[in-house]
Amino acid sequence: PFDHSRDFAGRPPPGITPIRPDWLGGRFTVALRRDGRWHVLRNAPYSVFTPWHVAVLLGMLAAILLLSIPAWMLARAISRPLGQLAAAADHARAGADLPPLPDSRSREVRRLSAAVRAMHARLAGHAEQRTVMLAAIAHDLGTPLSRLAFWIEQLPEAAHARASADLDEMRAMIGAALRFARDETVAPVRTRIDLGALLDSLVEDMAEAGEPVTLVASPRAIVRGDSIALRRVFTNLVANAIRYGEHATVGWTIDDDMVTVTVDDAGPGVDPAQVARLFDPFVRGDPSRNRATGGTGLGLAIVRAITEHHGGEATLTNRPGGTGARASVTLPLSR
Repeated sequence: PFDHSRDFAGRPPPGITPIRPDWLGGRFTVALRRDGRWHVLRNAPYSVFTPWHVAVLLGMLAAILLLSIPAWMLARAISRPLGQLAAAADHARAGADLPPLPDSRSREVRRLSAAVRAMHARLAGHAEQRTVMLAAIAHDLGTPLSRLAFWIEQLPEAAHARASADLDEMRAMIGAALRFARDETVAPVRTRIDLGALLDSLVEDMAEAGEPVTLVASPRAIVRGDSIALRRVFTNLVANAIRYGEHATVGWTIDDDMVTVTVDDAGPGVDPAQVARLFDPFVRGDPSRNRATGGTGLGLAIVRAITEHHGGEATLTNRPGGTGARASVTLPLSR
């Protein structure tokens, strides 16, 4: 800043005492009368944002806005194949088709896609080996079971009835295990299915056989999947409801793009702490192991396996505001 207390030679004018700059602080005004005129000096007001600061901040804001568009596009280009890989890994299971994997120029994405394909192939191979092993065990057990059936025919009437029941139980368990393994490994046939018609036919057949089951009609729902597999799902749920709750009520509701089928019973309900375990293989709802009430322990496991293959979810809860259990199967609607 120009010092008005000195002349051009750097010396103070006669009669003027120089003022040191460090003596002045804050807002001040200096006035000098010379040659009949007043010379007034005021310091400029202090501002947090000077024009230079405002120009720099506006430039930085414009640069950020301009760079945010290519940055967002770059982030999307990086995250899109990762999201597709995550969805493919989530659907990678035995018996399910692997979704298309992204083909990216990135070496890391290509390696990750190859790892997901290898993982899916290992899962399919493992499930196929398990099915082959179970089929071989069932085949090998067929011969001794046939011999046992021959010897059972020679037993007295009372012993013959008990032995025949045990033999039938063994055959039923072997058949259920084979069906469970097959349902987990075989991909369902995808066709459009009128879910209401399927449930109506199932309930009508079971009612004609003397089973206590009723159907609550709802709006039309079209799903895509395997009609035979879905019929097995709801047959298992209705059979469980009748076995444990003496009566089954079947209905369904539609919410956005999903349909939820409910099977209610009038039994004692389920223990919330044991619900997750009931969907595991060979876990029975009746701890007594009684074949008349306990089944083989694979009904709910088959329900979950088939439902997941159709992109849905199976749950088991207690009925809200009443007694009994509620089995729910949620499936995506076909558009």
